This record gives sequence, C-alpha cells and structure tokens, in this order.
Amino acid sequence: MSRDEDFLGDRPRGASGDSAWSGQDRSAMMMRYDNEKKSLLIAYLLWFFLGVFGVHRMYLGAWVSGLLMLALNGVSTLLAVVFIGYIGFILLFLWLLLDLFLIPVIVRRRNEDLIRRLTT
Repeated sequence: MSRDEDFLGDRPRGASGDSAWSGQDRSAMMMRYDNEKKSLLIAYLLWFFLGVFGVHRMYLGAWVSGLLMLALNGVSTLLAVVFIGYIGFILLFLWLLLDLFLIPVIVRRRNEDLIRRLTT
C-alpha cells in the first residue's frame, strides 16, 4: 500500500481504543485527498509545454513565482527588440532548468501538507 493510500494509518483513538474516525470519514478524507493532490505527471507536462509562462508553478500553488515567470517572459519578449531581453530569456531558461529538478520536491511537499491539513 503506498504512502498516498494509507495516510490515515495513524488515526486518533477513542477512549475504548477504537478508531475515532468512522469508515465514512476515512472514505471522505481519501476522496478529498484524491481530488486535491497534485500529480507529478501533470506538473511535468505543464512544465514542458507551458513552462515559460510559469503555469507549472501556478498549478503547484506557487502563484507568486509563477506570475514572476510570466512577467519575466513578457518583459523579455518586449525588450528582445533592443537585444536586452535575451538576458531575461537566459534567466528564464536557467529557472526552468532548476524547476526540472525541483518539481518532484514541490509536489511531494504540497501533497504532504494536504495530508496534514486533512488529518488535523
């Protein structure tokens, strides 16, 4: 059983030692987790196709950095006419290259935060 499927393993106990969560509560939490968890595959697809616009970061909940990537892309595009914008494109490329390795960490952290939020 994966960590995602059994995140409710350490559930609180009632006075008699029985689980404080009913089967319906557990099912509802699992359904909510399945609906709200972030997918590594979707994050990488967004990174590959729409990464220069920061869409993958917005999907993962990092709205500020996603909007900064979008702004950097827009300013670099406008300034490319006078050849200054290429510096912004180089920075954007380096940021995307770094995100290639950071996406799994961000997805895992986001899903673990969701688990903590659901179980408290």
